[in-house]
Amino acid sequence: TEGGEHTGSGGGIMLAYARDPSDSGKIHANVKERWMKGDEEVLDAARSWAGFVDEALEVLRLRSSSSPVSQFLPERFCQLVDENFDLRFKVYGEECLGWKNVYMVQIARAHNAAGKFCGSGGAIIVLPRPSTDLHALQAVSYTHLTLPTKRIV
Repeated sequence: TEGGEHTGSGGGIMLAYARDPSDSGKIHANVKERWMKGDEEVLDAARSWAGFVDEALEVLRLRSSSSPVSQFLPERFCQLVDENFDLRFKVYGEECLGWKNVYMVQIARAHNAAGKFCGSGGAIIVLPRPSTDLHALQAVSYTHLTLPTKRIV
């Protein structure tokens, strides 16, 4: 939208999924093996992910105690979601994650929404920011992925 204003049904968490999901689980064994061998990159990543969770919970706790509560998740929460994905991409790589899964996150980010996997292969969560153009995001989603028109949270 002109000026970058939000033009959708509101904030919240949305789910997007590929029409033909991939199974990335078969390659995860490599990361488990690296963990078992004490690979510092994997151990550092695990510590970072735990820190992301702790900070995200604090952000949500502070949000729930503020008044009035915005329909959008706080920007720091969206940043943590993006950082989580970036670290996962660094540790696992595109071959493991699958280009279709990575592409879904890129679509979300191209429309100023945060995005990350919600499991292994085929689905991501999308967190709109106030400047996210949901109409444009949904329009591109029809050709590349499925993005429900209603938010899930």
